[in-house]
Amino acid sequence: MNLHDIQIPKVVESEFFDSPIKSVRKLTGGLLNISYSVELEDGRKFVLQKIKPATKTEKYDNYHAVHDHLRGLGWSAPDMTVPASHKTDVVYTQDNGDRWVSFVQLTNSGWNGDSAAIGDLLGKLHRDLKKLDYTPKGEPMISTDMSGYVDHLREVKGDLPTEEAKRLTNEILQLYTESGHLPEAKSQLIHADCKIDNILHDDGAPYTFIGWKTLMQGNLWFDIGDMMRSIAKTTFVRAGKVDCGGLEQFMKAYYEVNNLGLEYEEFQANAMISVKHITVVLAIRYAADYKDGDEGYFGWDSANYSSRFENNQAKAAQLKTIYEEINQCTTN
Repeated sequence: MNLHDIQIPKVVESEFFDSPIKSVRKLTGGLLNISYSVELEDGRKFVLQKIKPATKTEKYDNYHAVHDHLRGLGWSAPDMTVPASHKTDVVYTQDNGDRWVSFVQLTNSGWNGDSAAIGDLLGKLHRDLKKLDYTPKGEPMISTDMSGYVDHLREVKGDLPTEEAKRLTNEILQLYTESGHLPEAKSQLIHADCKIDNILHDDGAPYTFIGWKTLMQGNLWFDIGDMMRSIAKTTFVRAGKVDCGGLEQFMKAYYEVNNLGLEYEEFQANAMISVKHITVVLAIRYAADYKDGDEGYFGWDSANYSSRFENNQAKAAQLKTIYEEINQCTTN
């Protein structure tokens, strides 16, 4: 795919890059922003993002705070590119309102399946974020209080266009009542979008986090549950079933570096409650995001699904299955 095919505006190219572009490749995995891997003729590589209109630009100030803090503790973190016409502001806005940002691209490869390495990395991240005295700018992009999403689905379920969708919604809401709520934890800085796509890997091994626009003060069980959900989904997609052993390896590795003052049995129980809770709430969010047009939160795969409704019903049904398999991990 060349530059013309994906239609990056020339003005955006000139703002971010001081060397001709050799190649451009659209990246997968993002639900909100559209991301491209850009290689210049001189060999440098960048990630160029067209950001969702709802994203507040102060979120990138938060990125700089985390970037500087983690760099000082030995973490790898990609630098952001300041547009040529700006002094410090990293967000470039076109005349038509489209907004863009660019990062130096660090080494990345596919995940090698080592769940313990991810547990170790997230435990160290939480431990190091706790050392940062910083109040994130702007309103949080997501709430760790999930009741609002549940109430919304209950309100709209009568408007869902098919009886199958209404049946799935009732089943998911029933799982929610059984899942329990996030365990309590002292509020601290968390990533708030923990998933394998937001980790960079070197030869398969995870080594740092990206996707910091969601940084917030919150409950770290949200991060733990969300990362376990991502591991569960990834192993489900790769192998057709959730890897219960991988979830256990994740928990043990996290606990080794950040035990939260708990005995392991209590930590494990809390983590399993968290992953079930996060998984079913994400299913709820997909089920409620059924209208076509720009008002939806999630993007949809128009190549494989005819509508946002069809896309998100499939995602909700998949998450319901993953939840049920995670639940089996706790009972076997």
